[in-house]
Amino acid sequence: KTPIINREELIKTHDGELRWLLTTKVPILNDQQDVNMVVGISRDITERKKAEKILERSIERFEMIGKTTNDAVWEWDLETNIHWANEMHQTLYGLRTGDPNPEFDQWKARLHPEDSSRILKSLEETLQSKNNAWIAEYRFYRGKEKKECINIYDRTYIVRDNSGNPIRMMGSMVDITARKTAEENLKSNEEKYRLLFSSSPLPMWVYNIETFRILDVNE
Repeated sequence: KTPIINREELIKTHDGELRWLLTTKVPILNDQQDVNMVVGISRDITERKKAEKILERSIERFEMIGKTTNDAVWEWDLETNIHWANEMHQTLYGLRTGDPNPEFDQWKARLHPEDSSRILKSLEETLQSKNNAWIAEYRFYRGKEKKECINIYDRTYIVRDNSGNPIRMMGSMVDITARKTAEENLKSNEEKYRLLFSSSPLPMWVYNIETFRILDVNE
């Protein structure tokens, strides 16, 4: 059987330009089964190689972002039900990098009971609409044991086909527990200050030394 050889070759043209060729070579054998001729055809695949390089760099860049970000990044192909997630996303679920990526039902099961119906309704309404973005905050159980409840800021982008049907979802989950705790502490301190300010038997006032204005006084 005569072997067919396919080879990609980088050549330099007469004006010094580098081009990629895909060359197919077929050896022709004589009666003694020796090669006495080679028939070949070459195709210029430079543009294809450029496109492959751009795609390769794009994938590399995406993987690097997934590794270096503190966000739990994920992707869900709704047509094939294939899931992808970065290392931070696996950690959020208490999983290892090589473990199967969590699916929708696993995410749904980790929603706080008081937030679950609101979040699922909001997501479903967005999917049924023509919007491409879904943003929500909710409480979420972290780790395999689901003992720790954290606050999540979820940003999701929805890819749709020409008919407007959702076909893919990509998003990131950010742990904002520290920020929410700080906000609650600030709110609590403001309430304590307002209570003290309002109930004090002494005259109290707040004065802005830049504008020379009294901002607030108690009763």
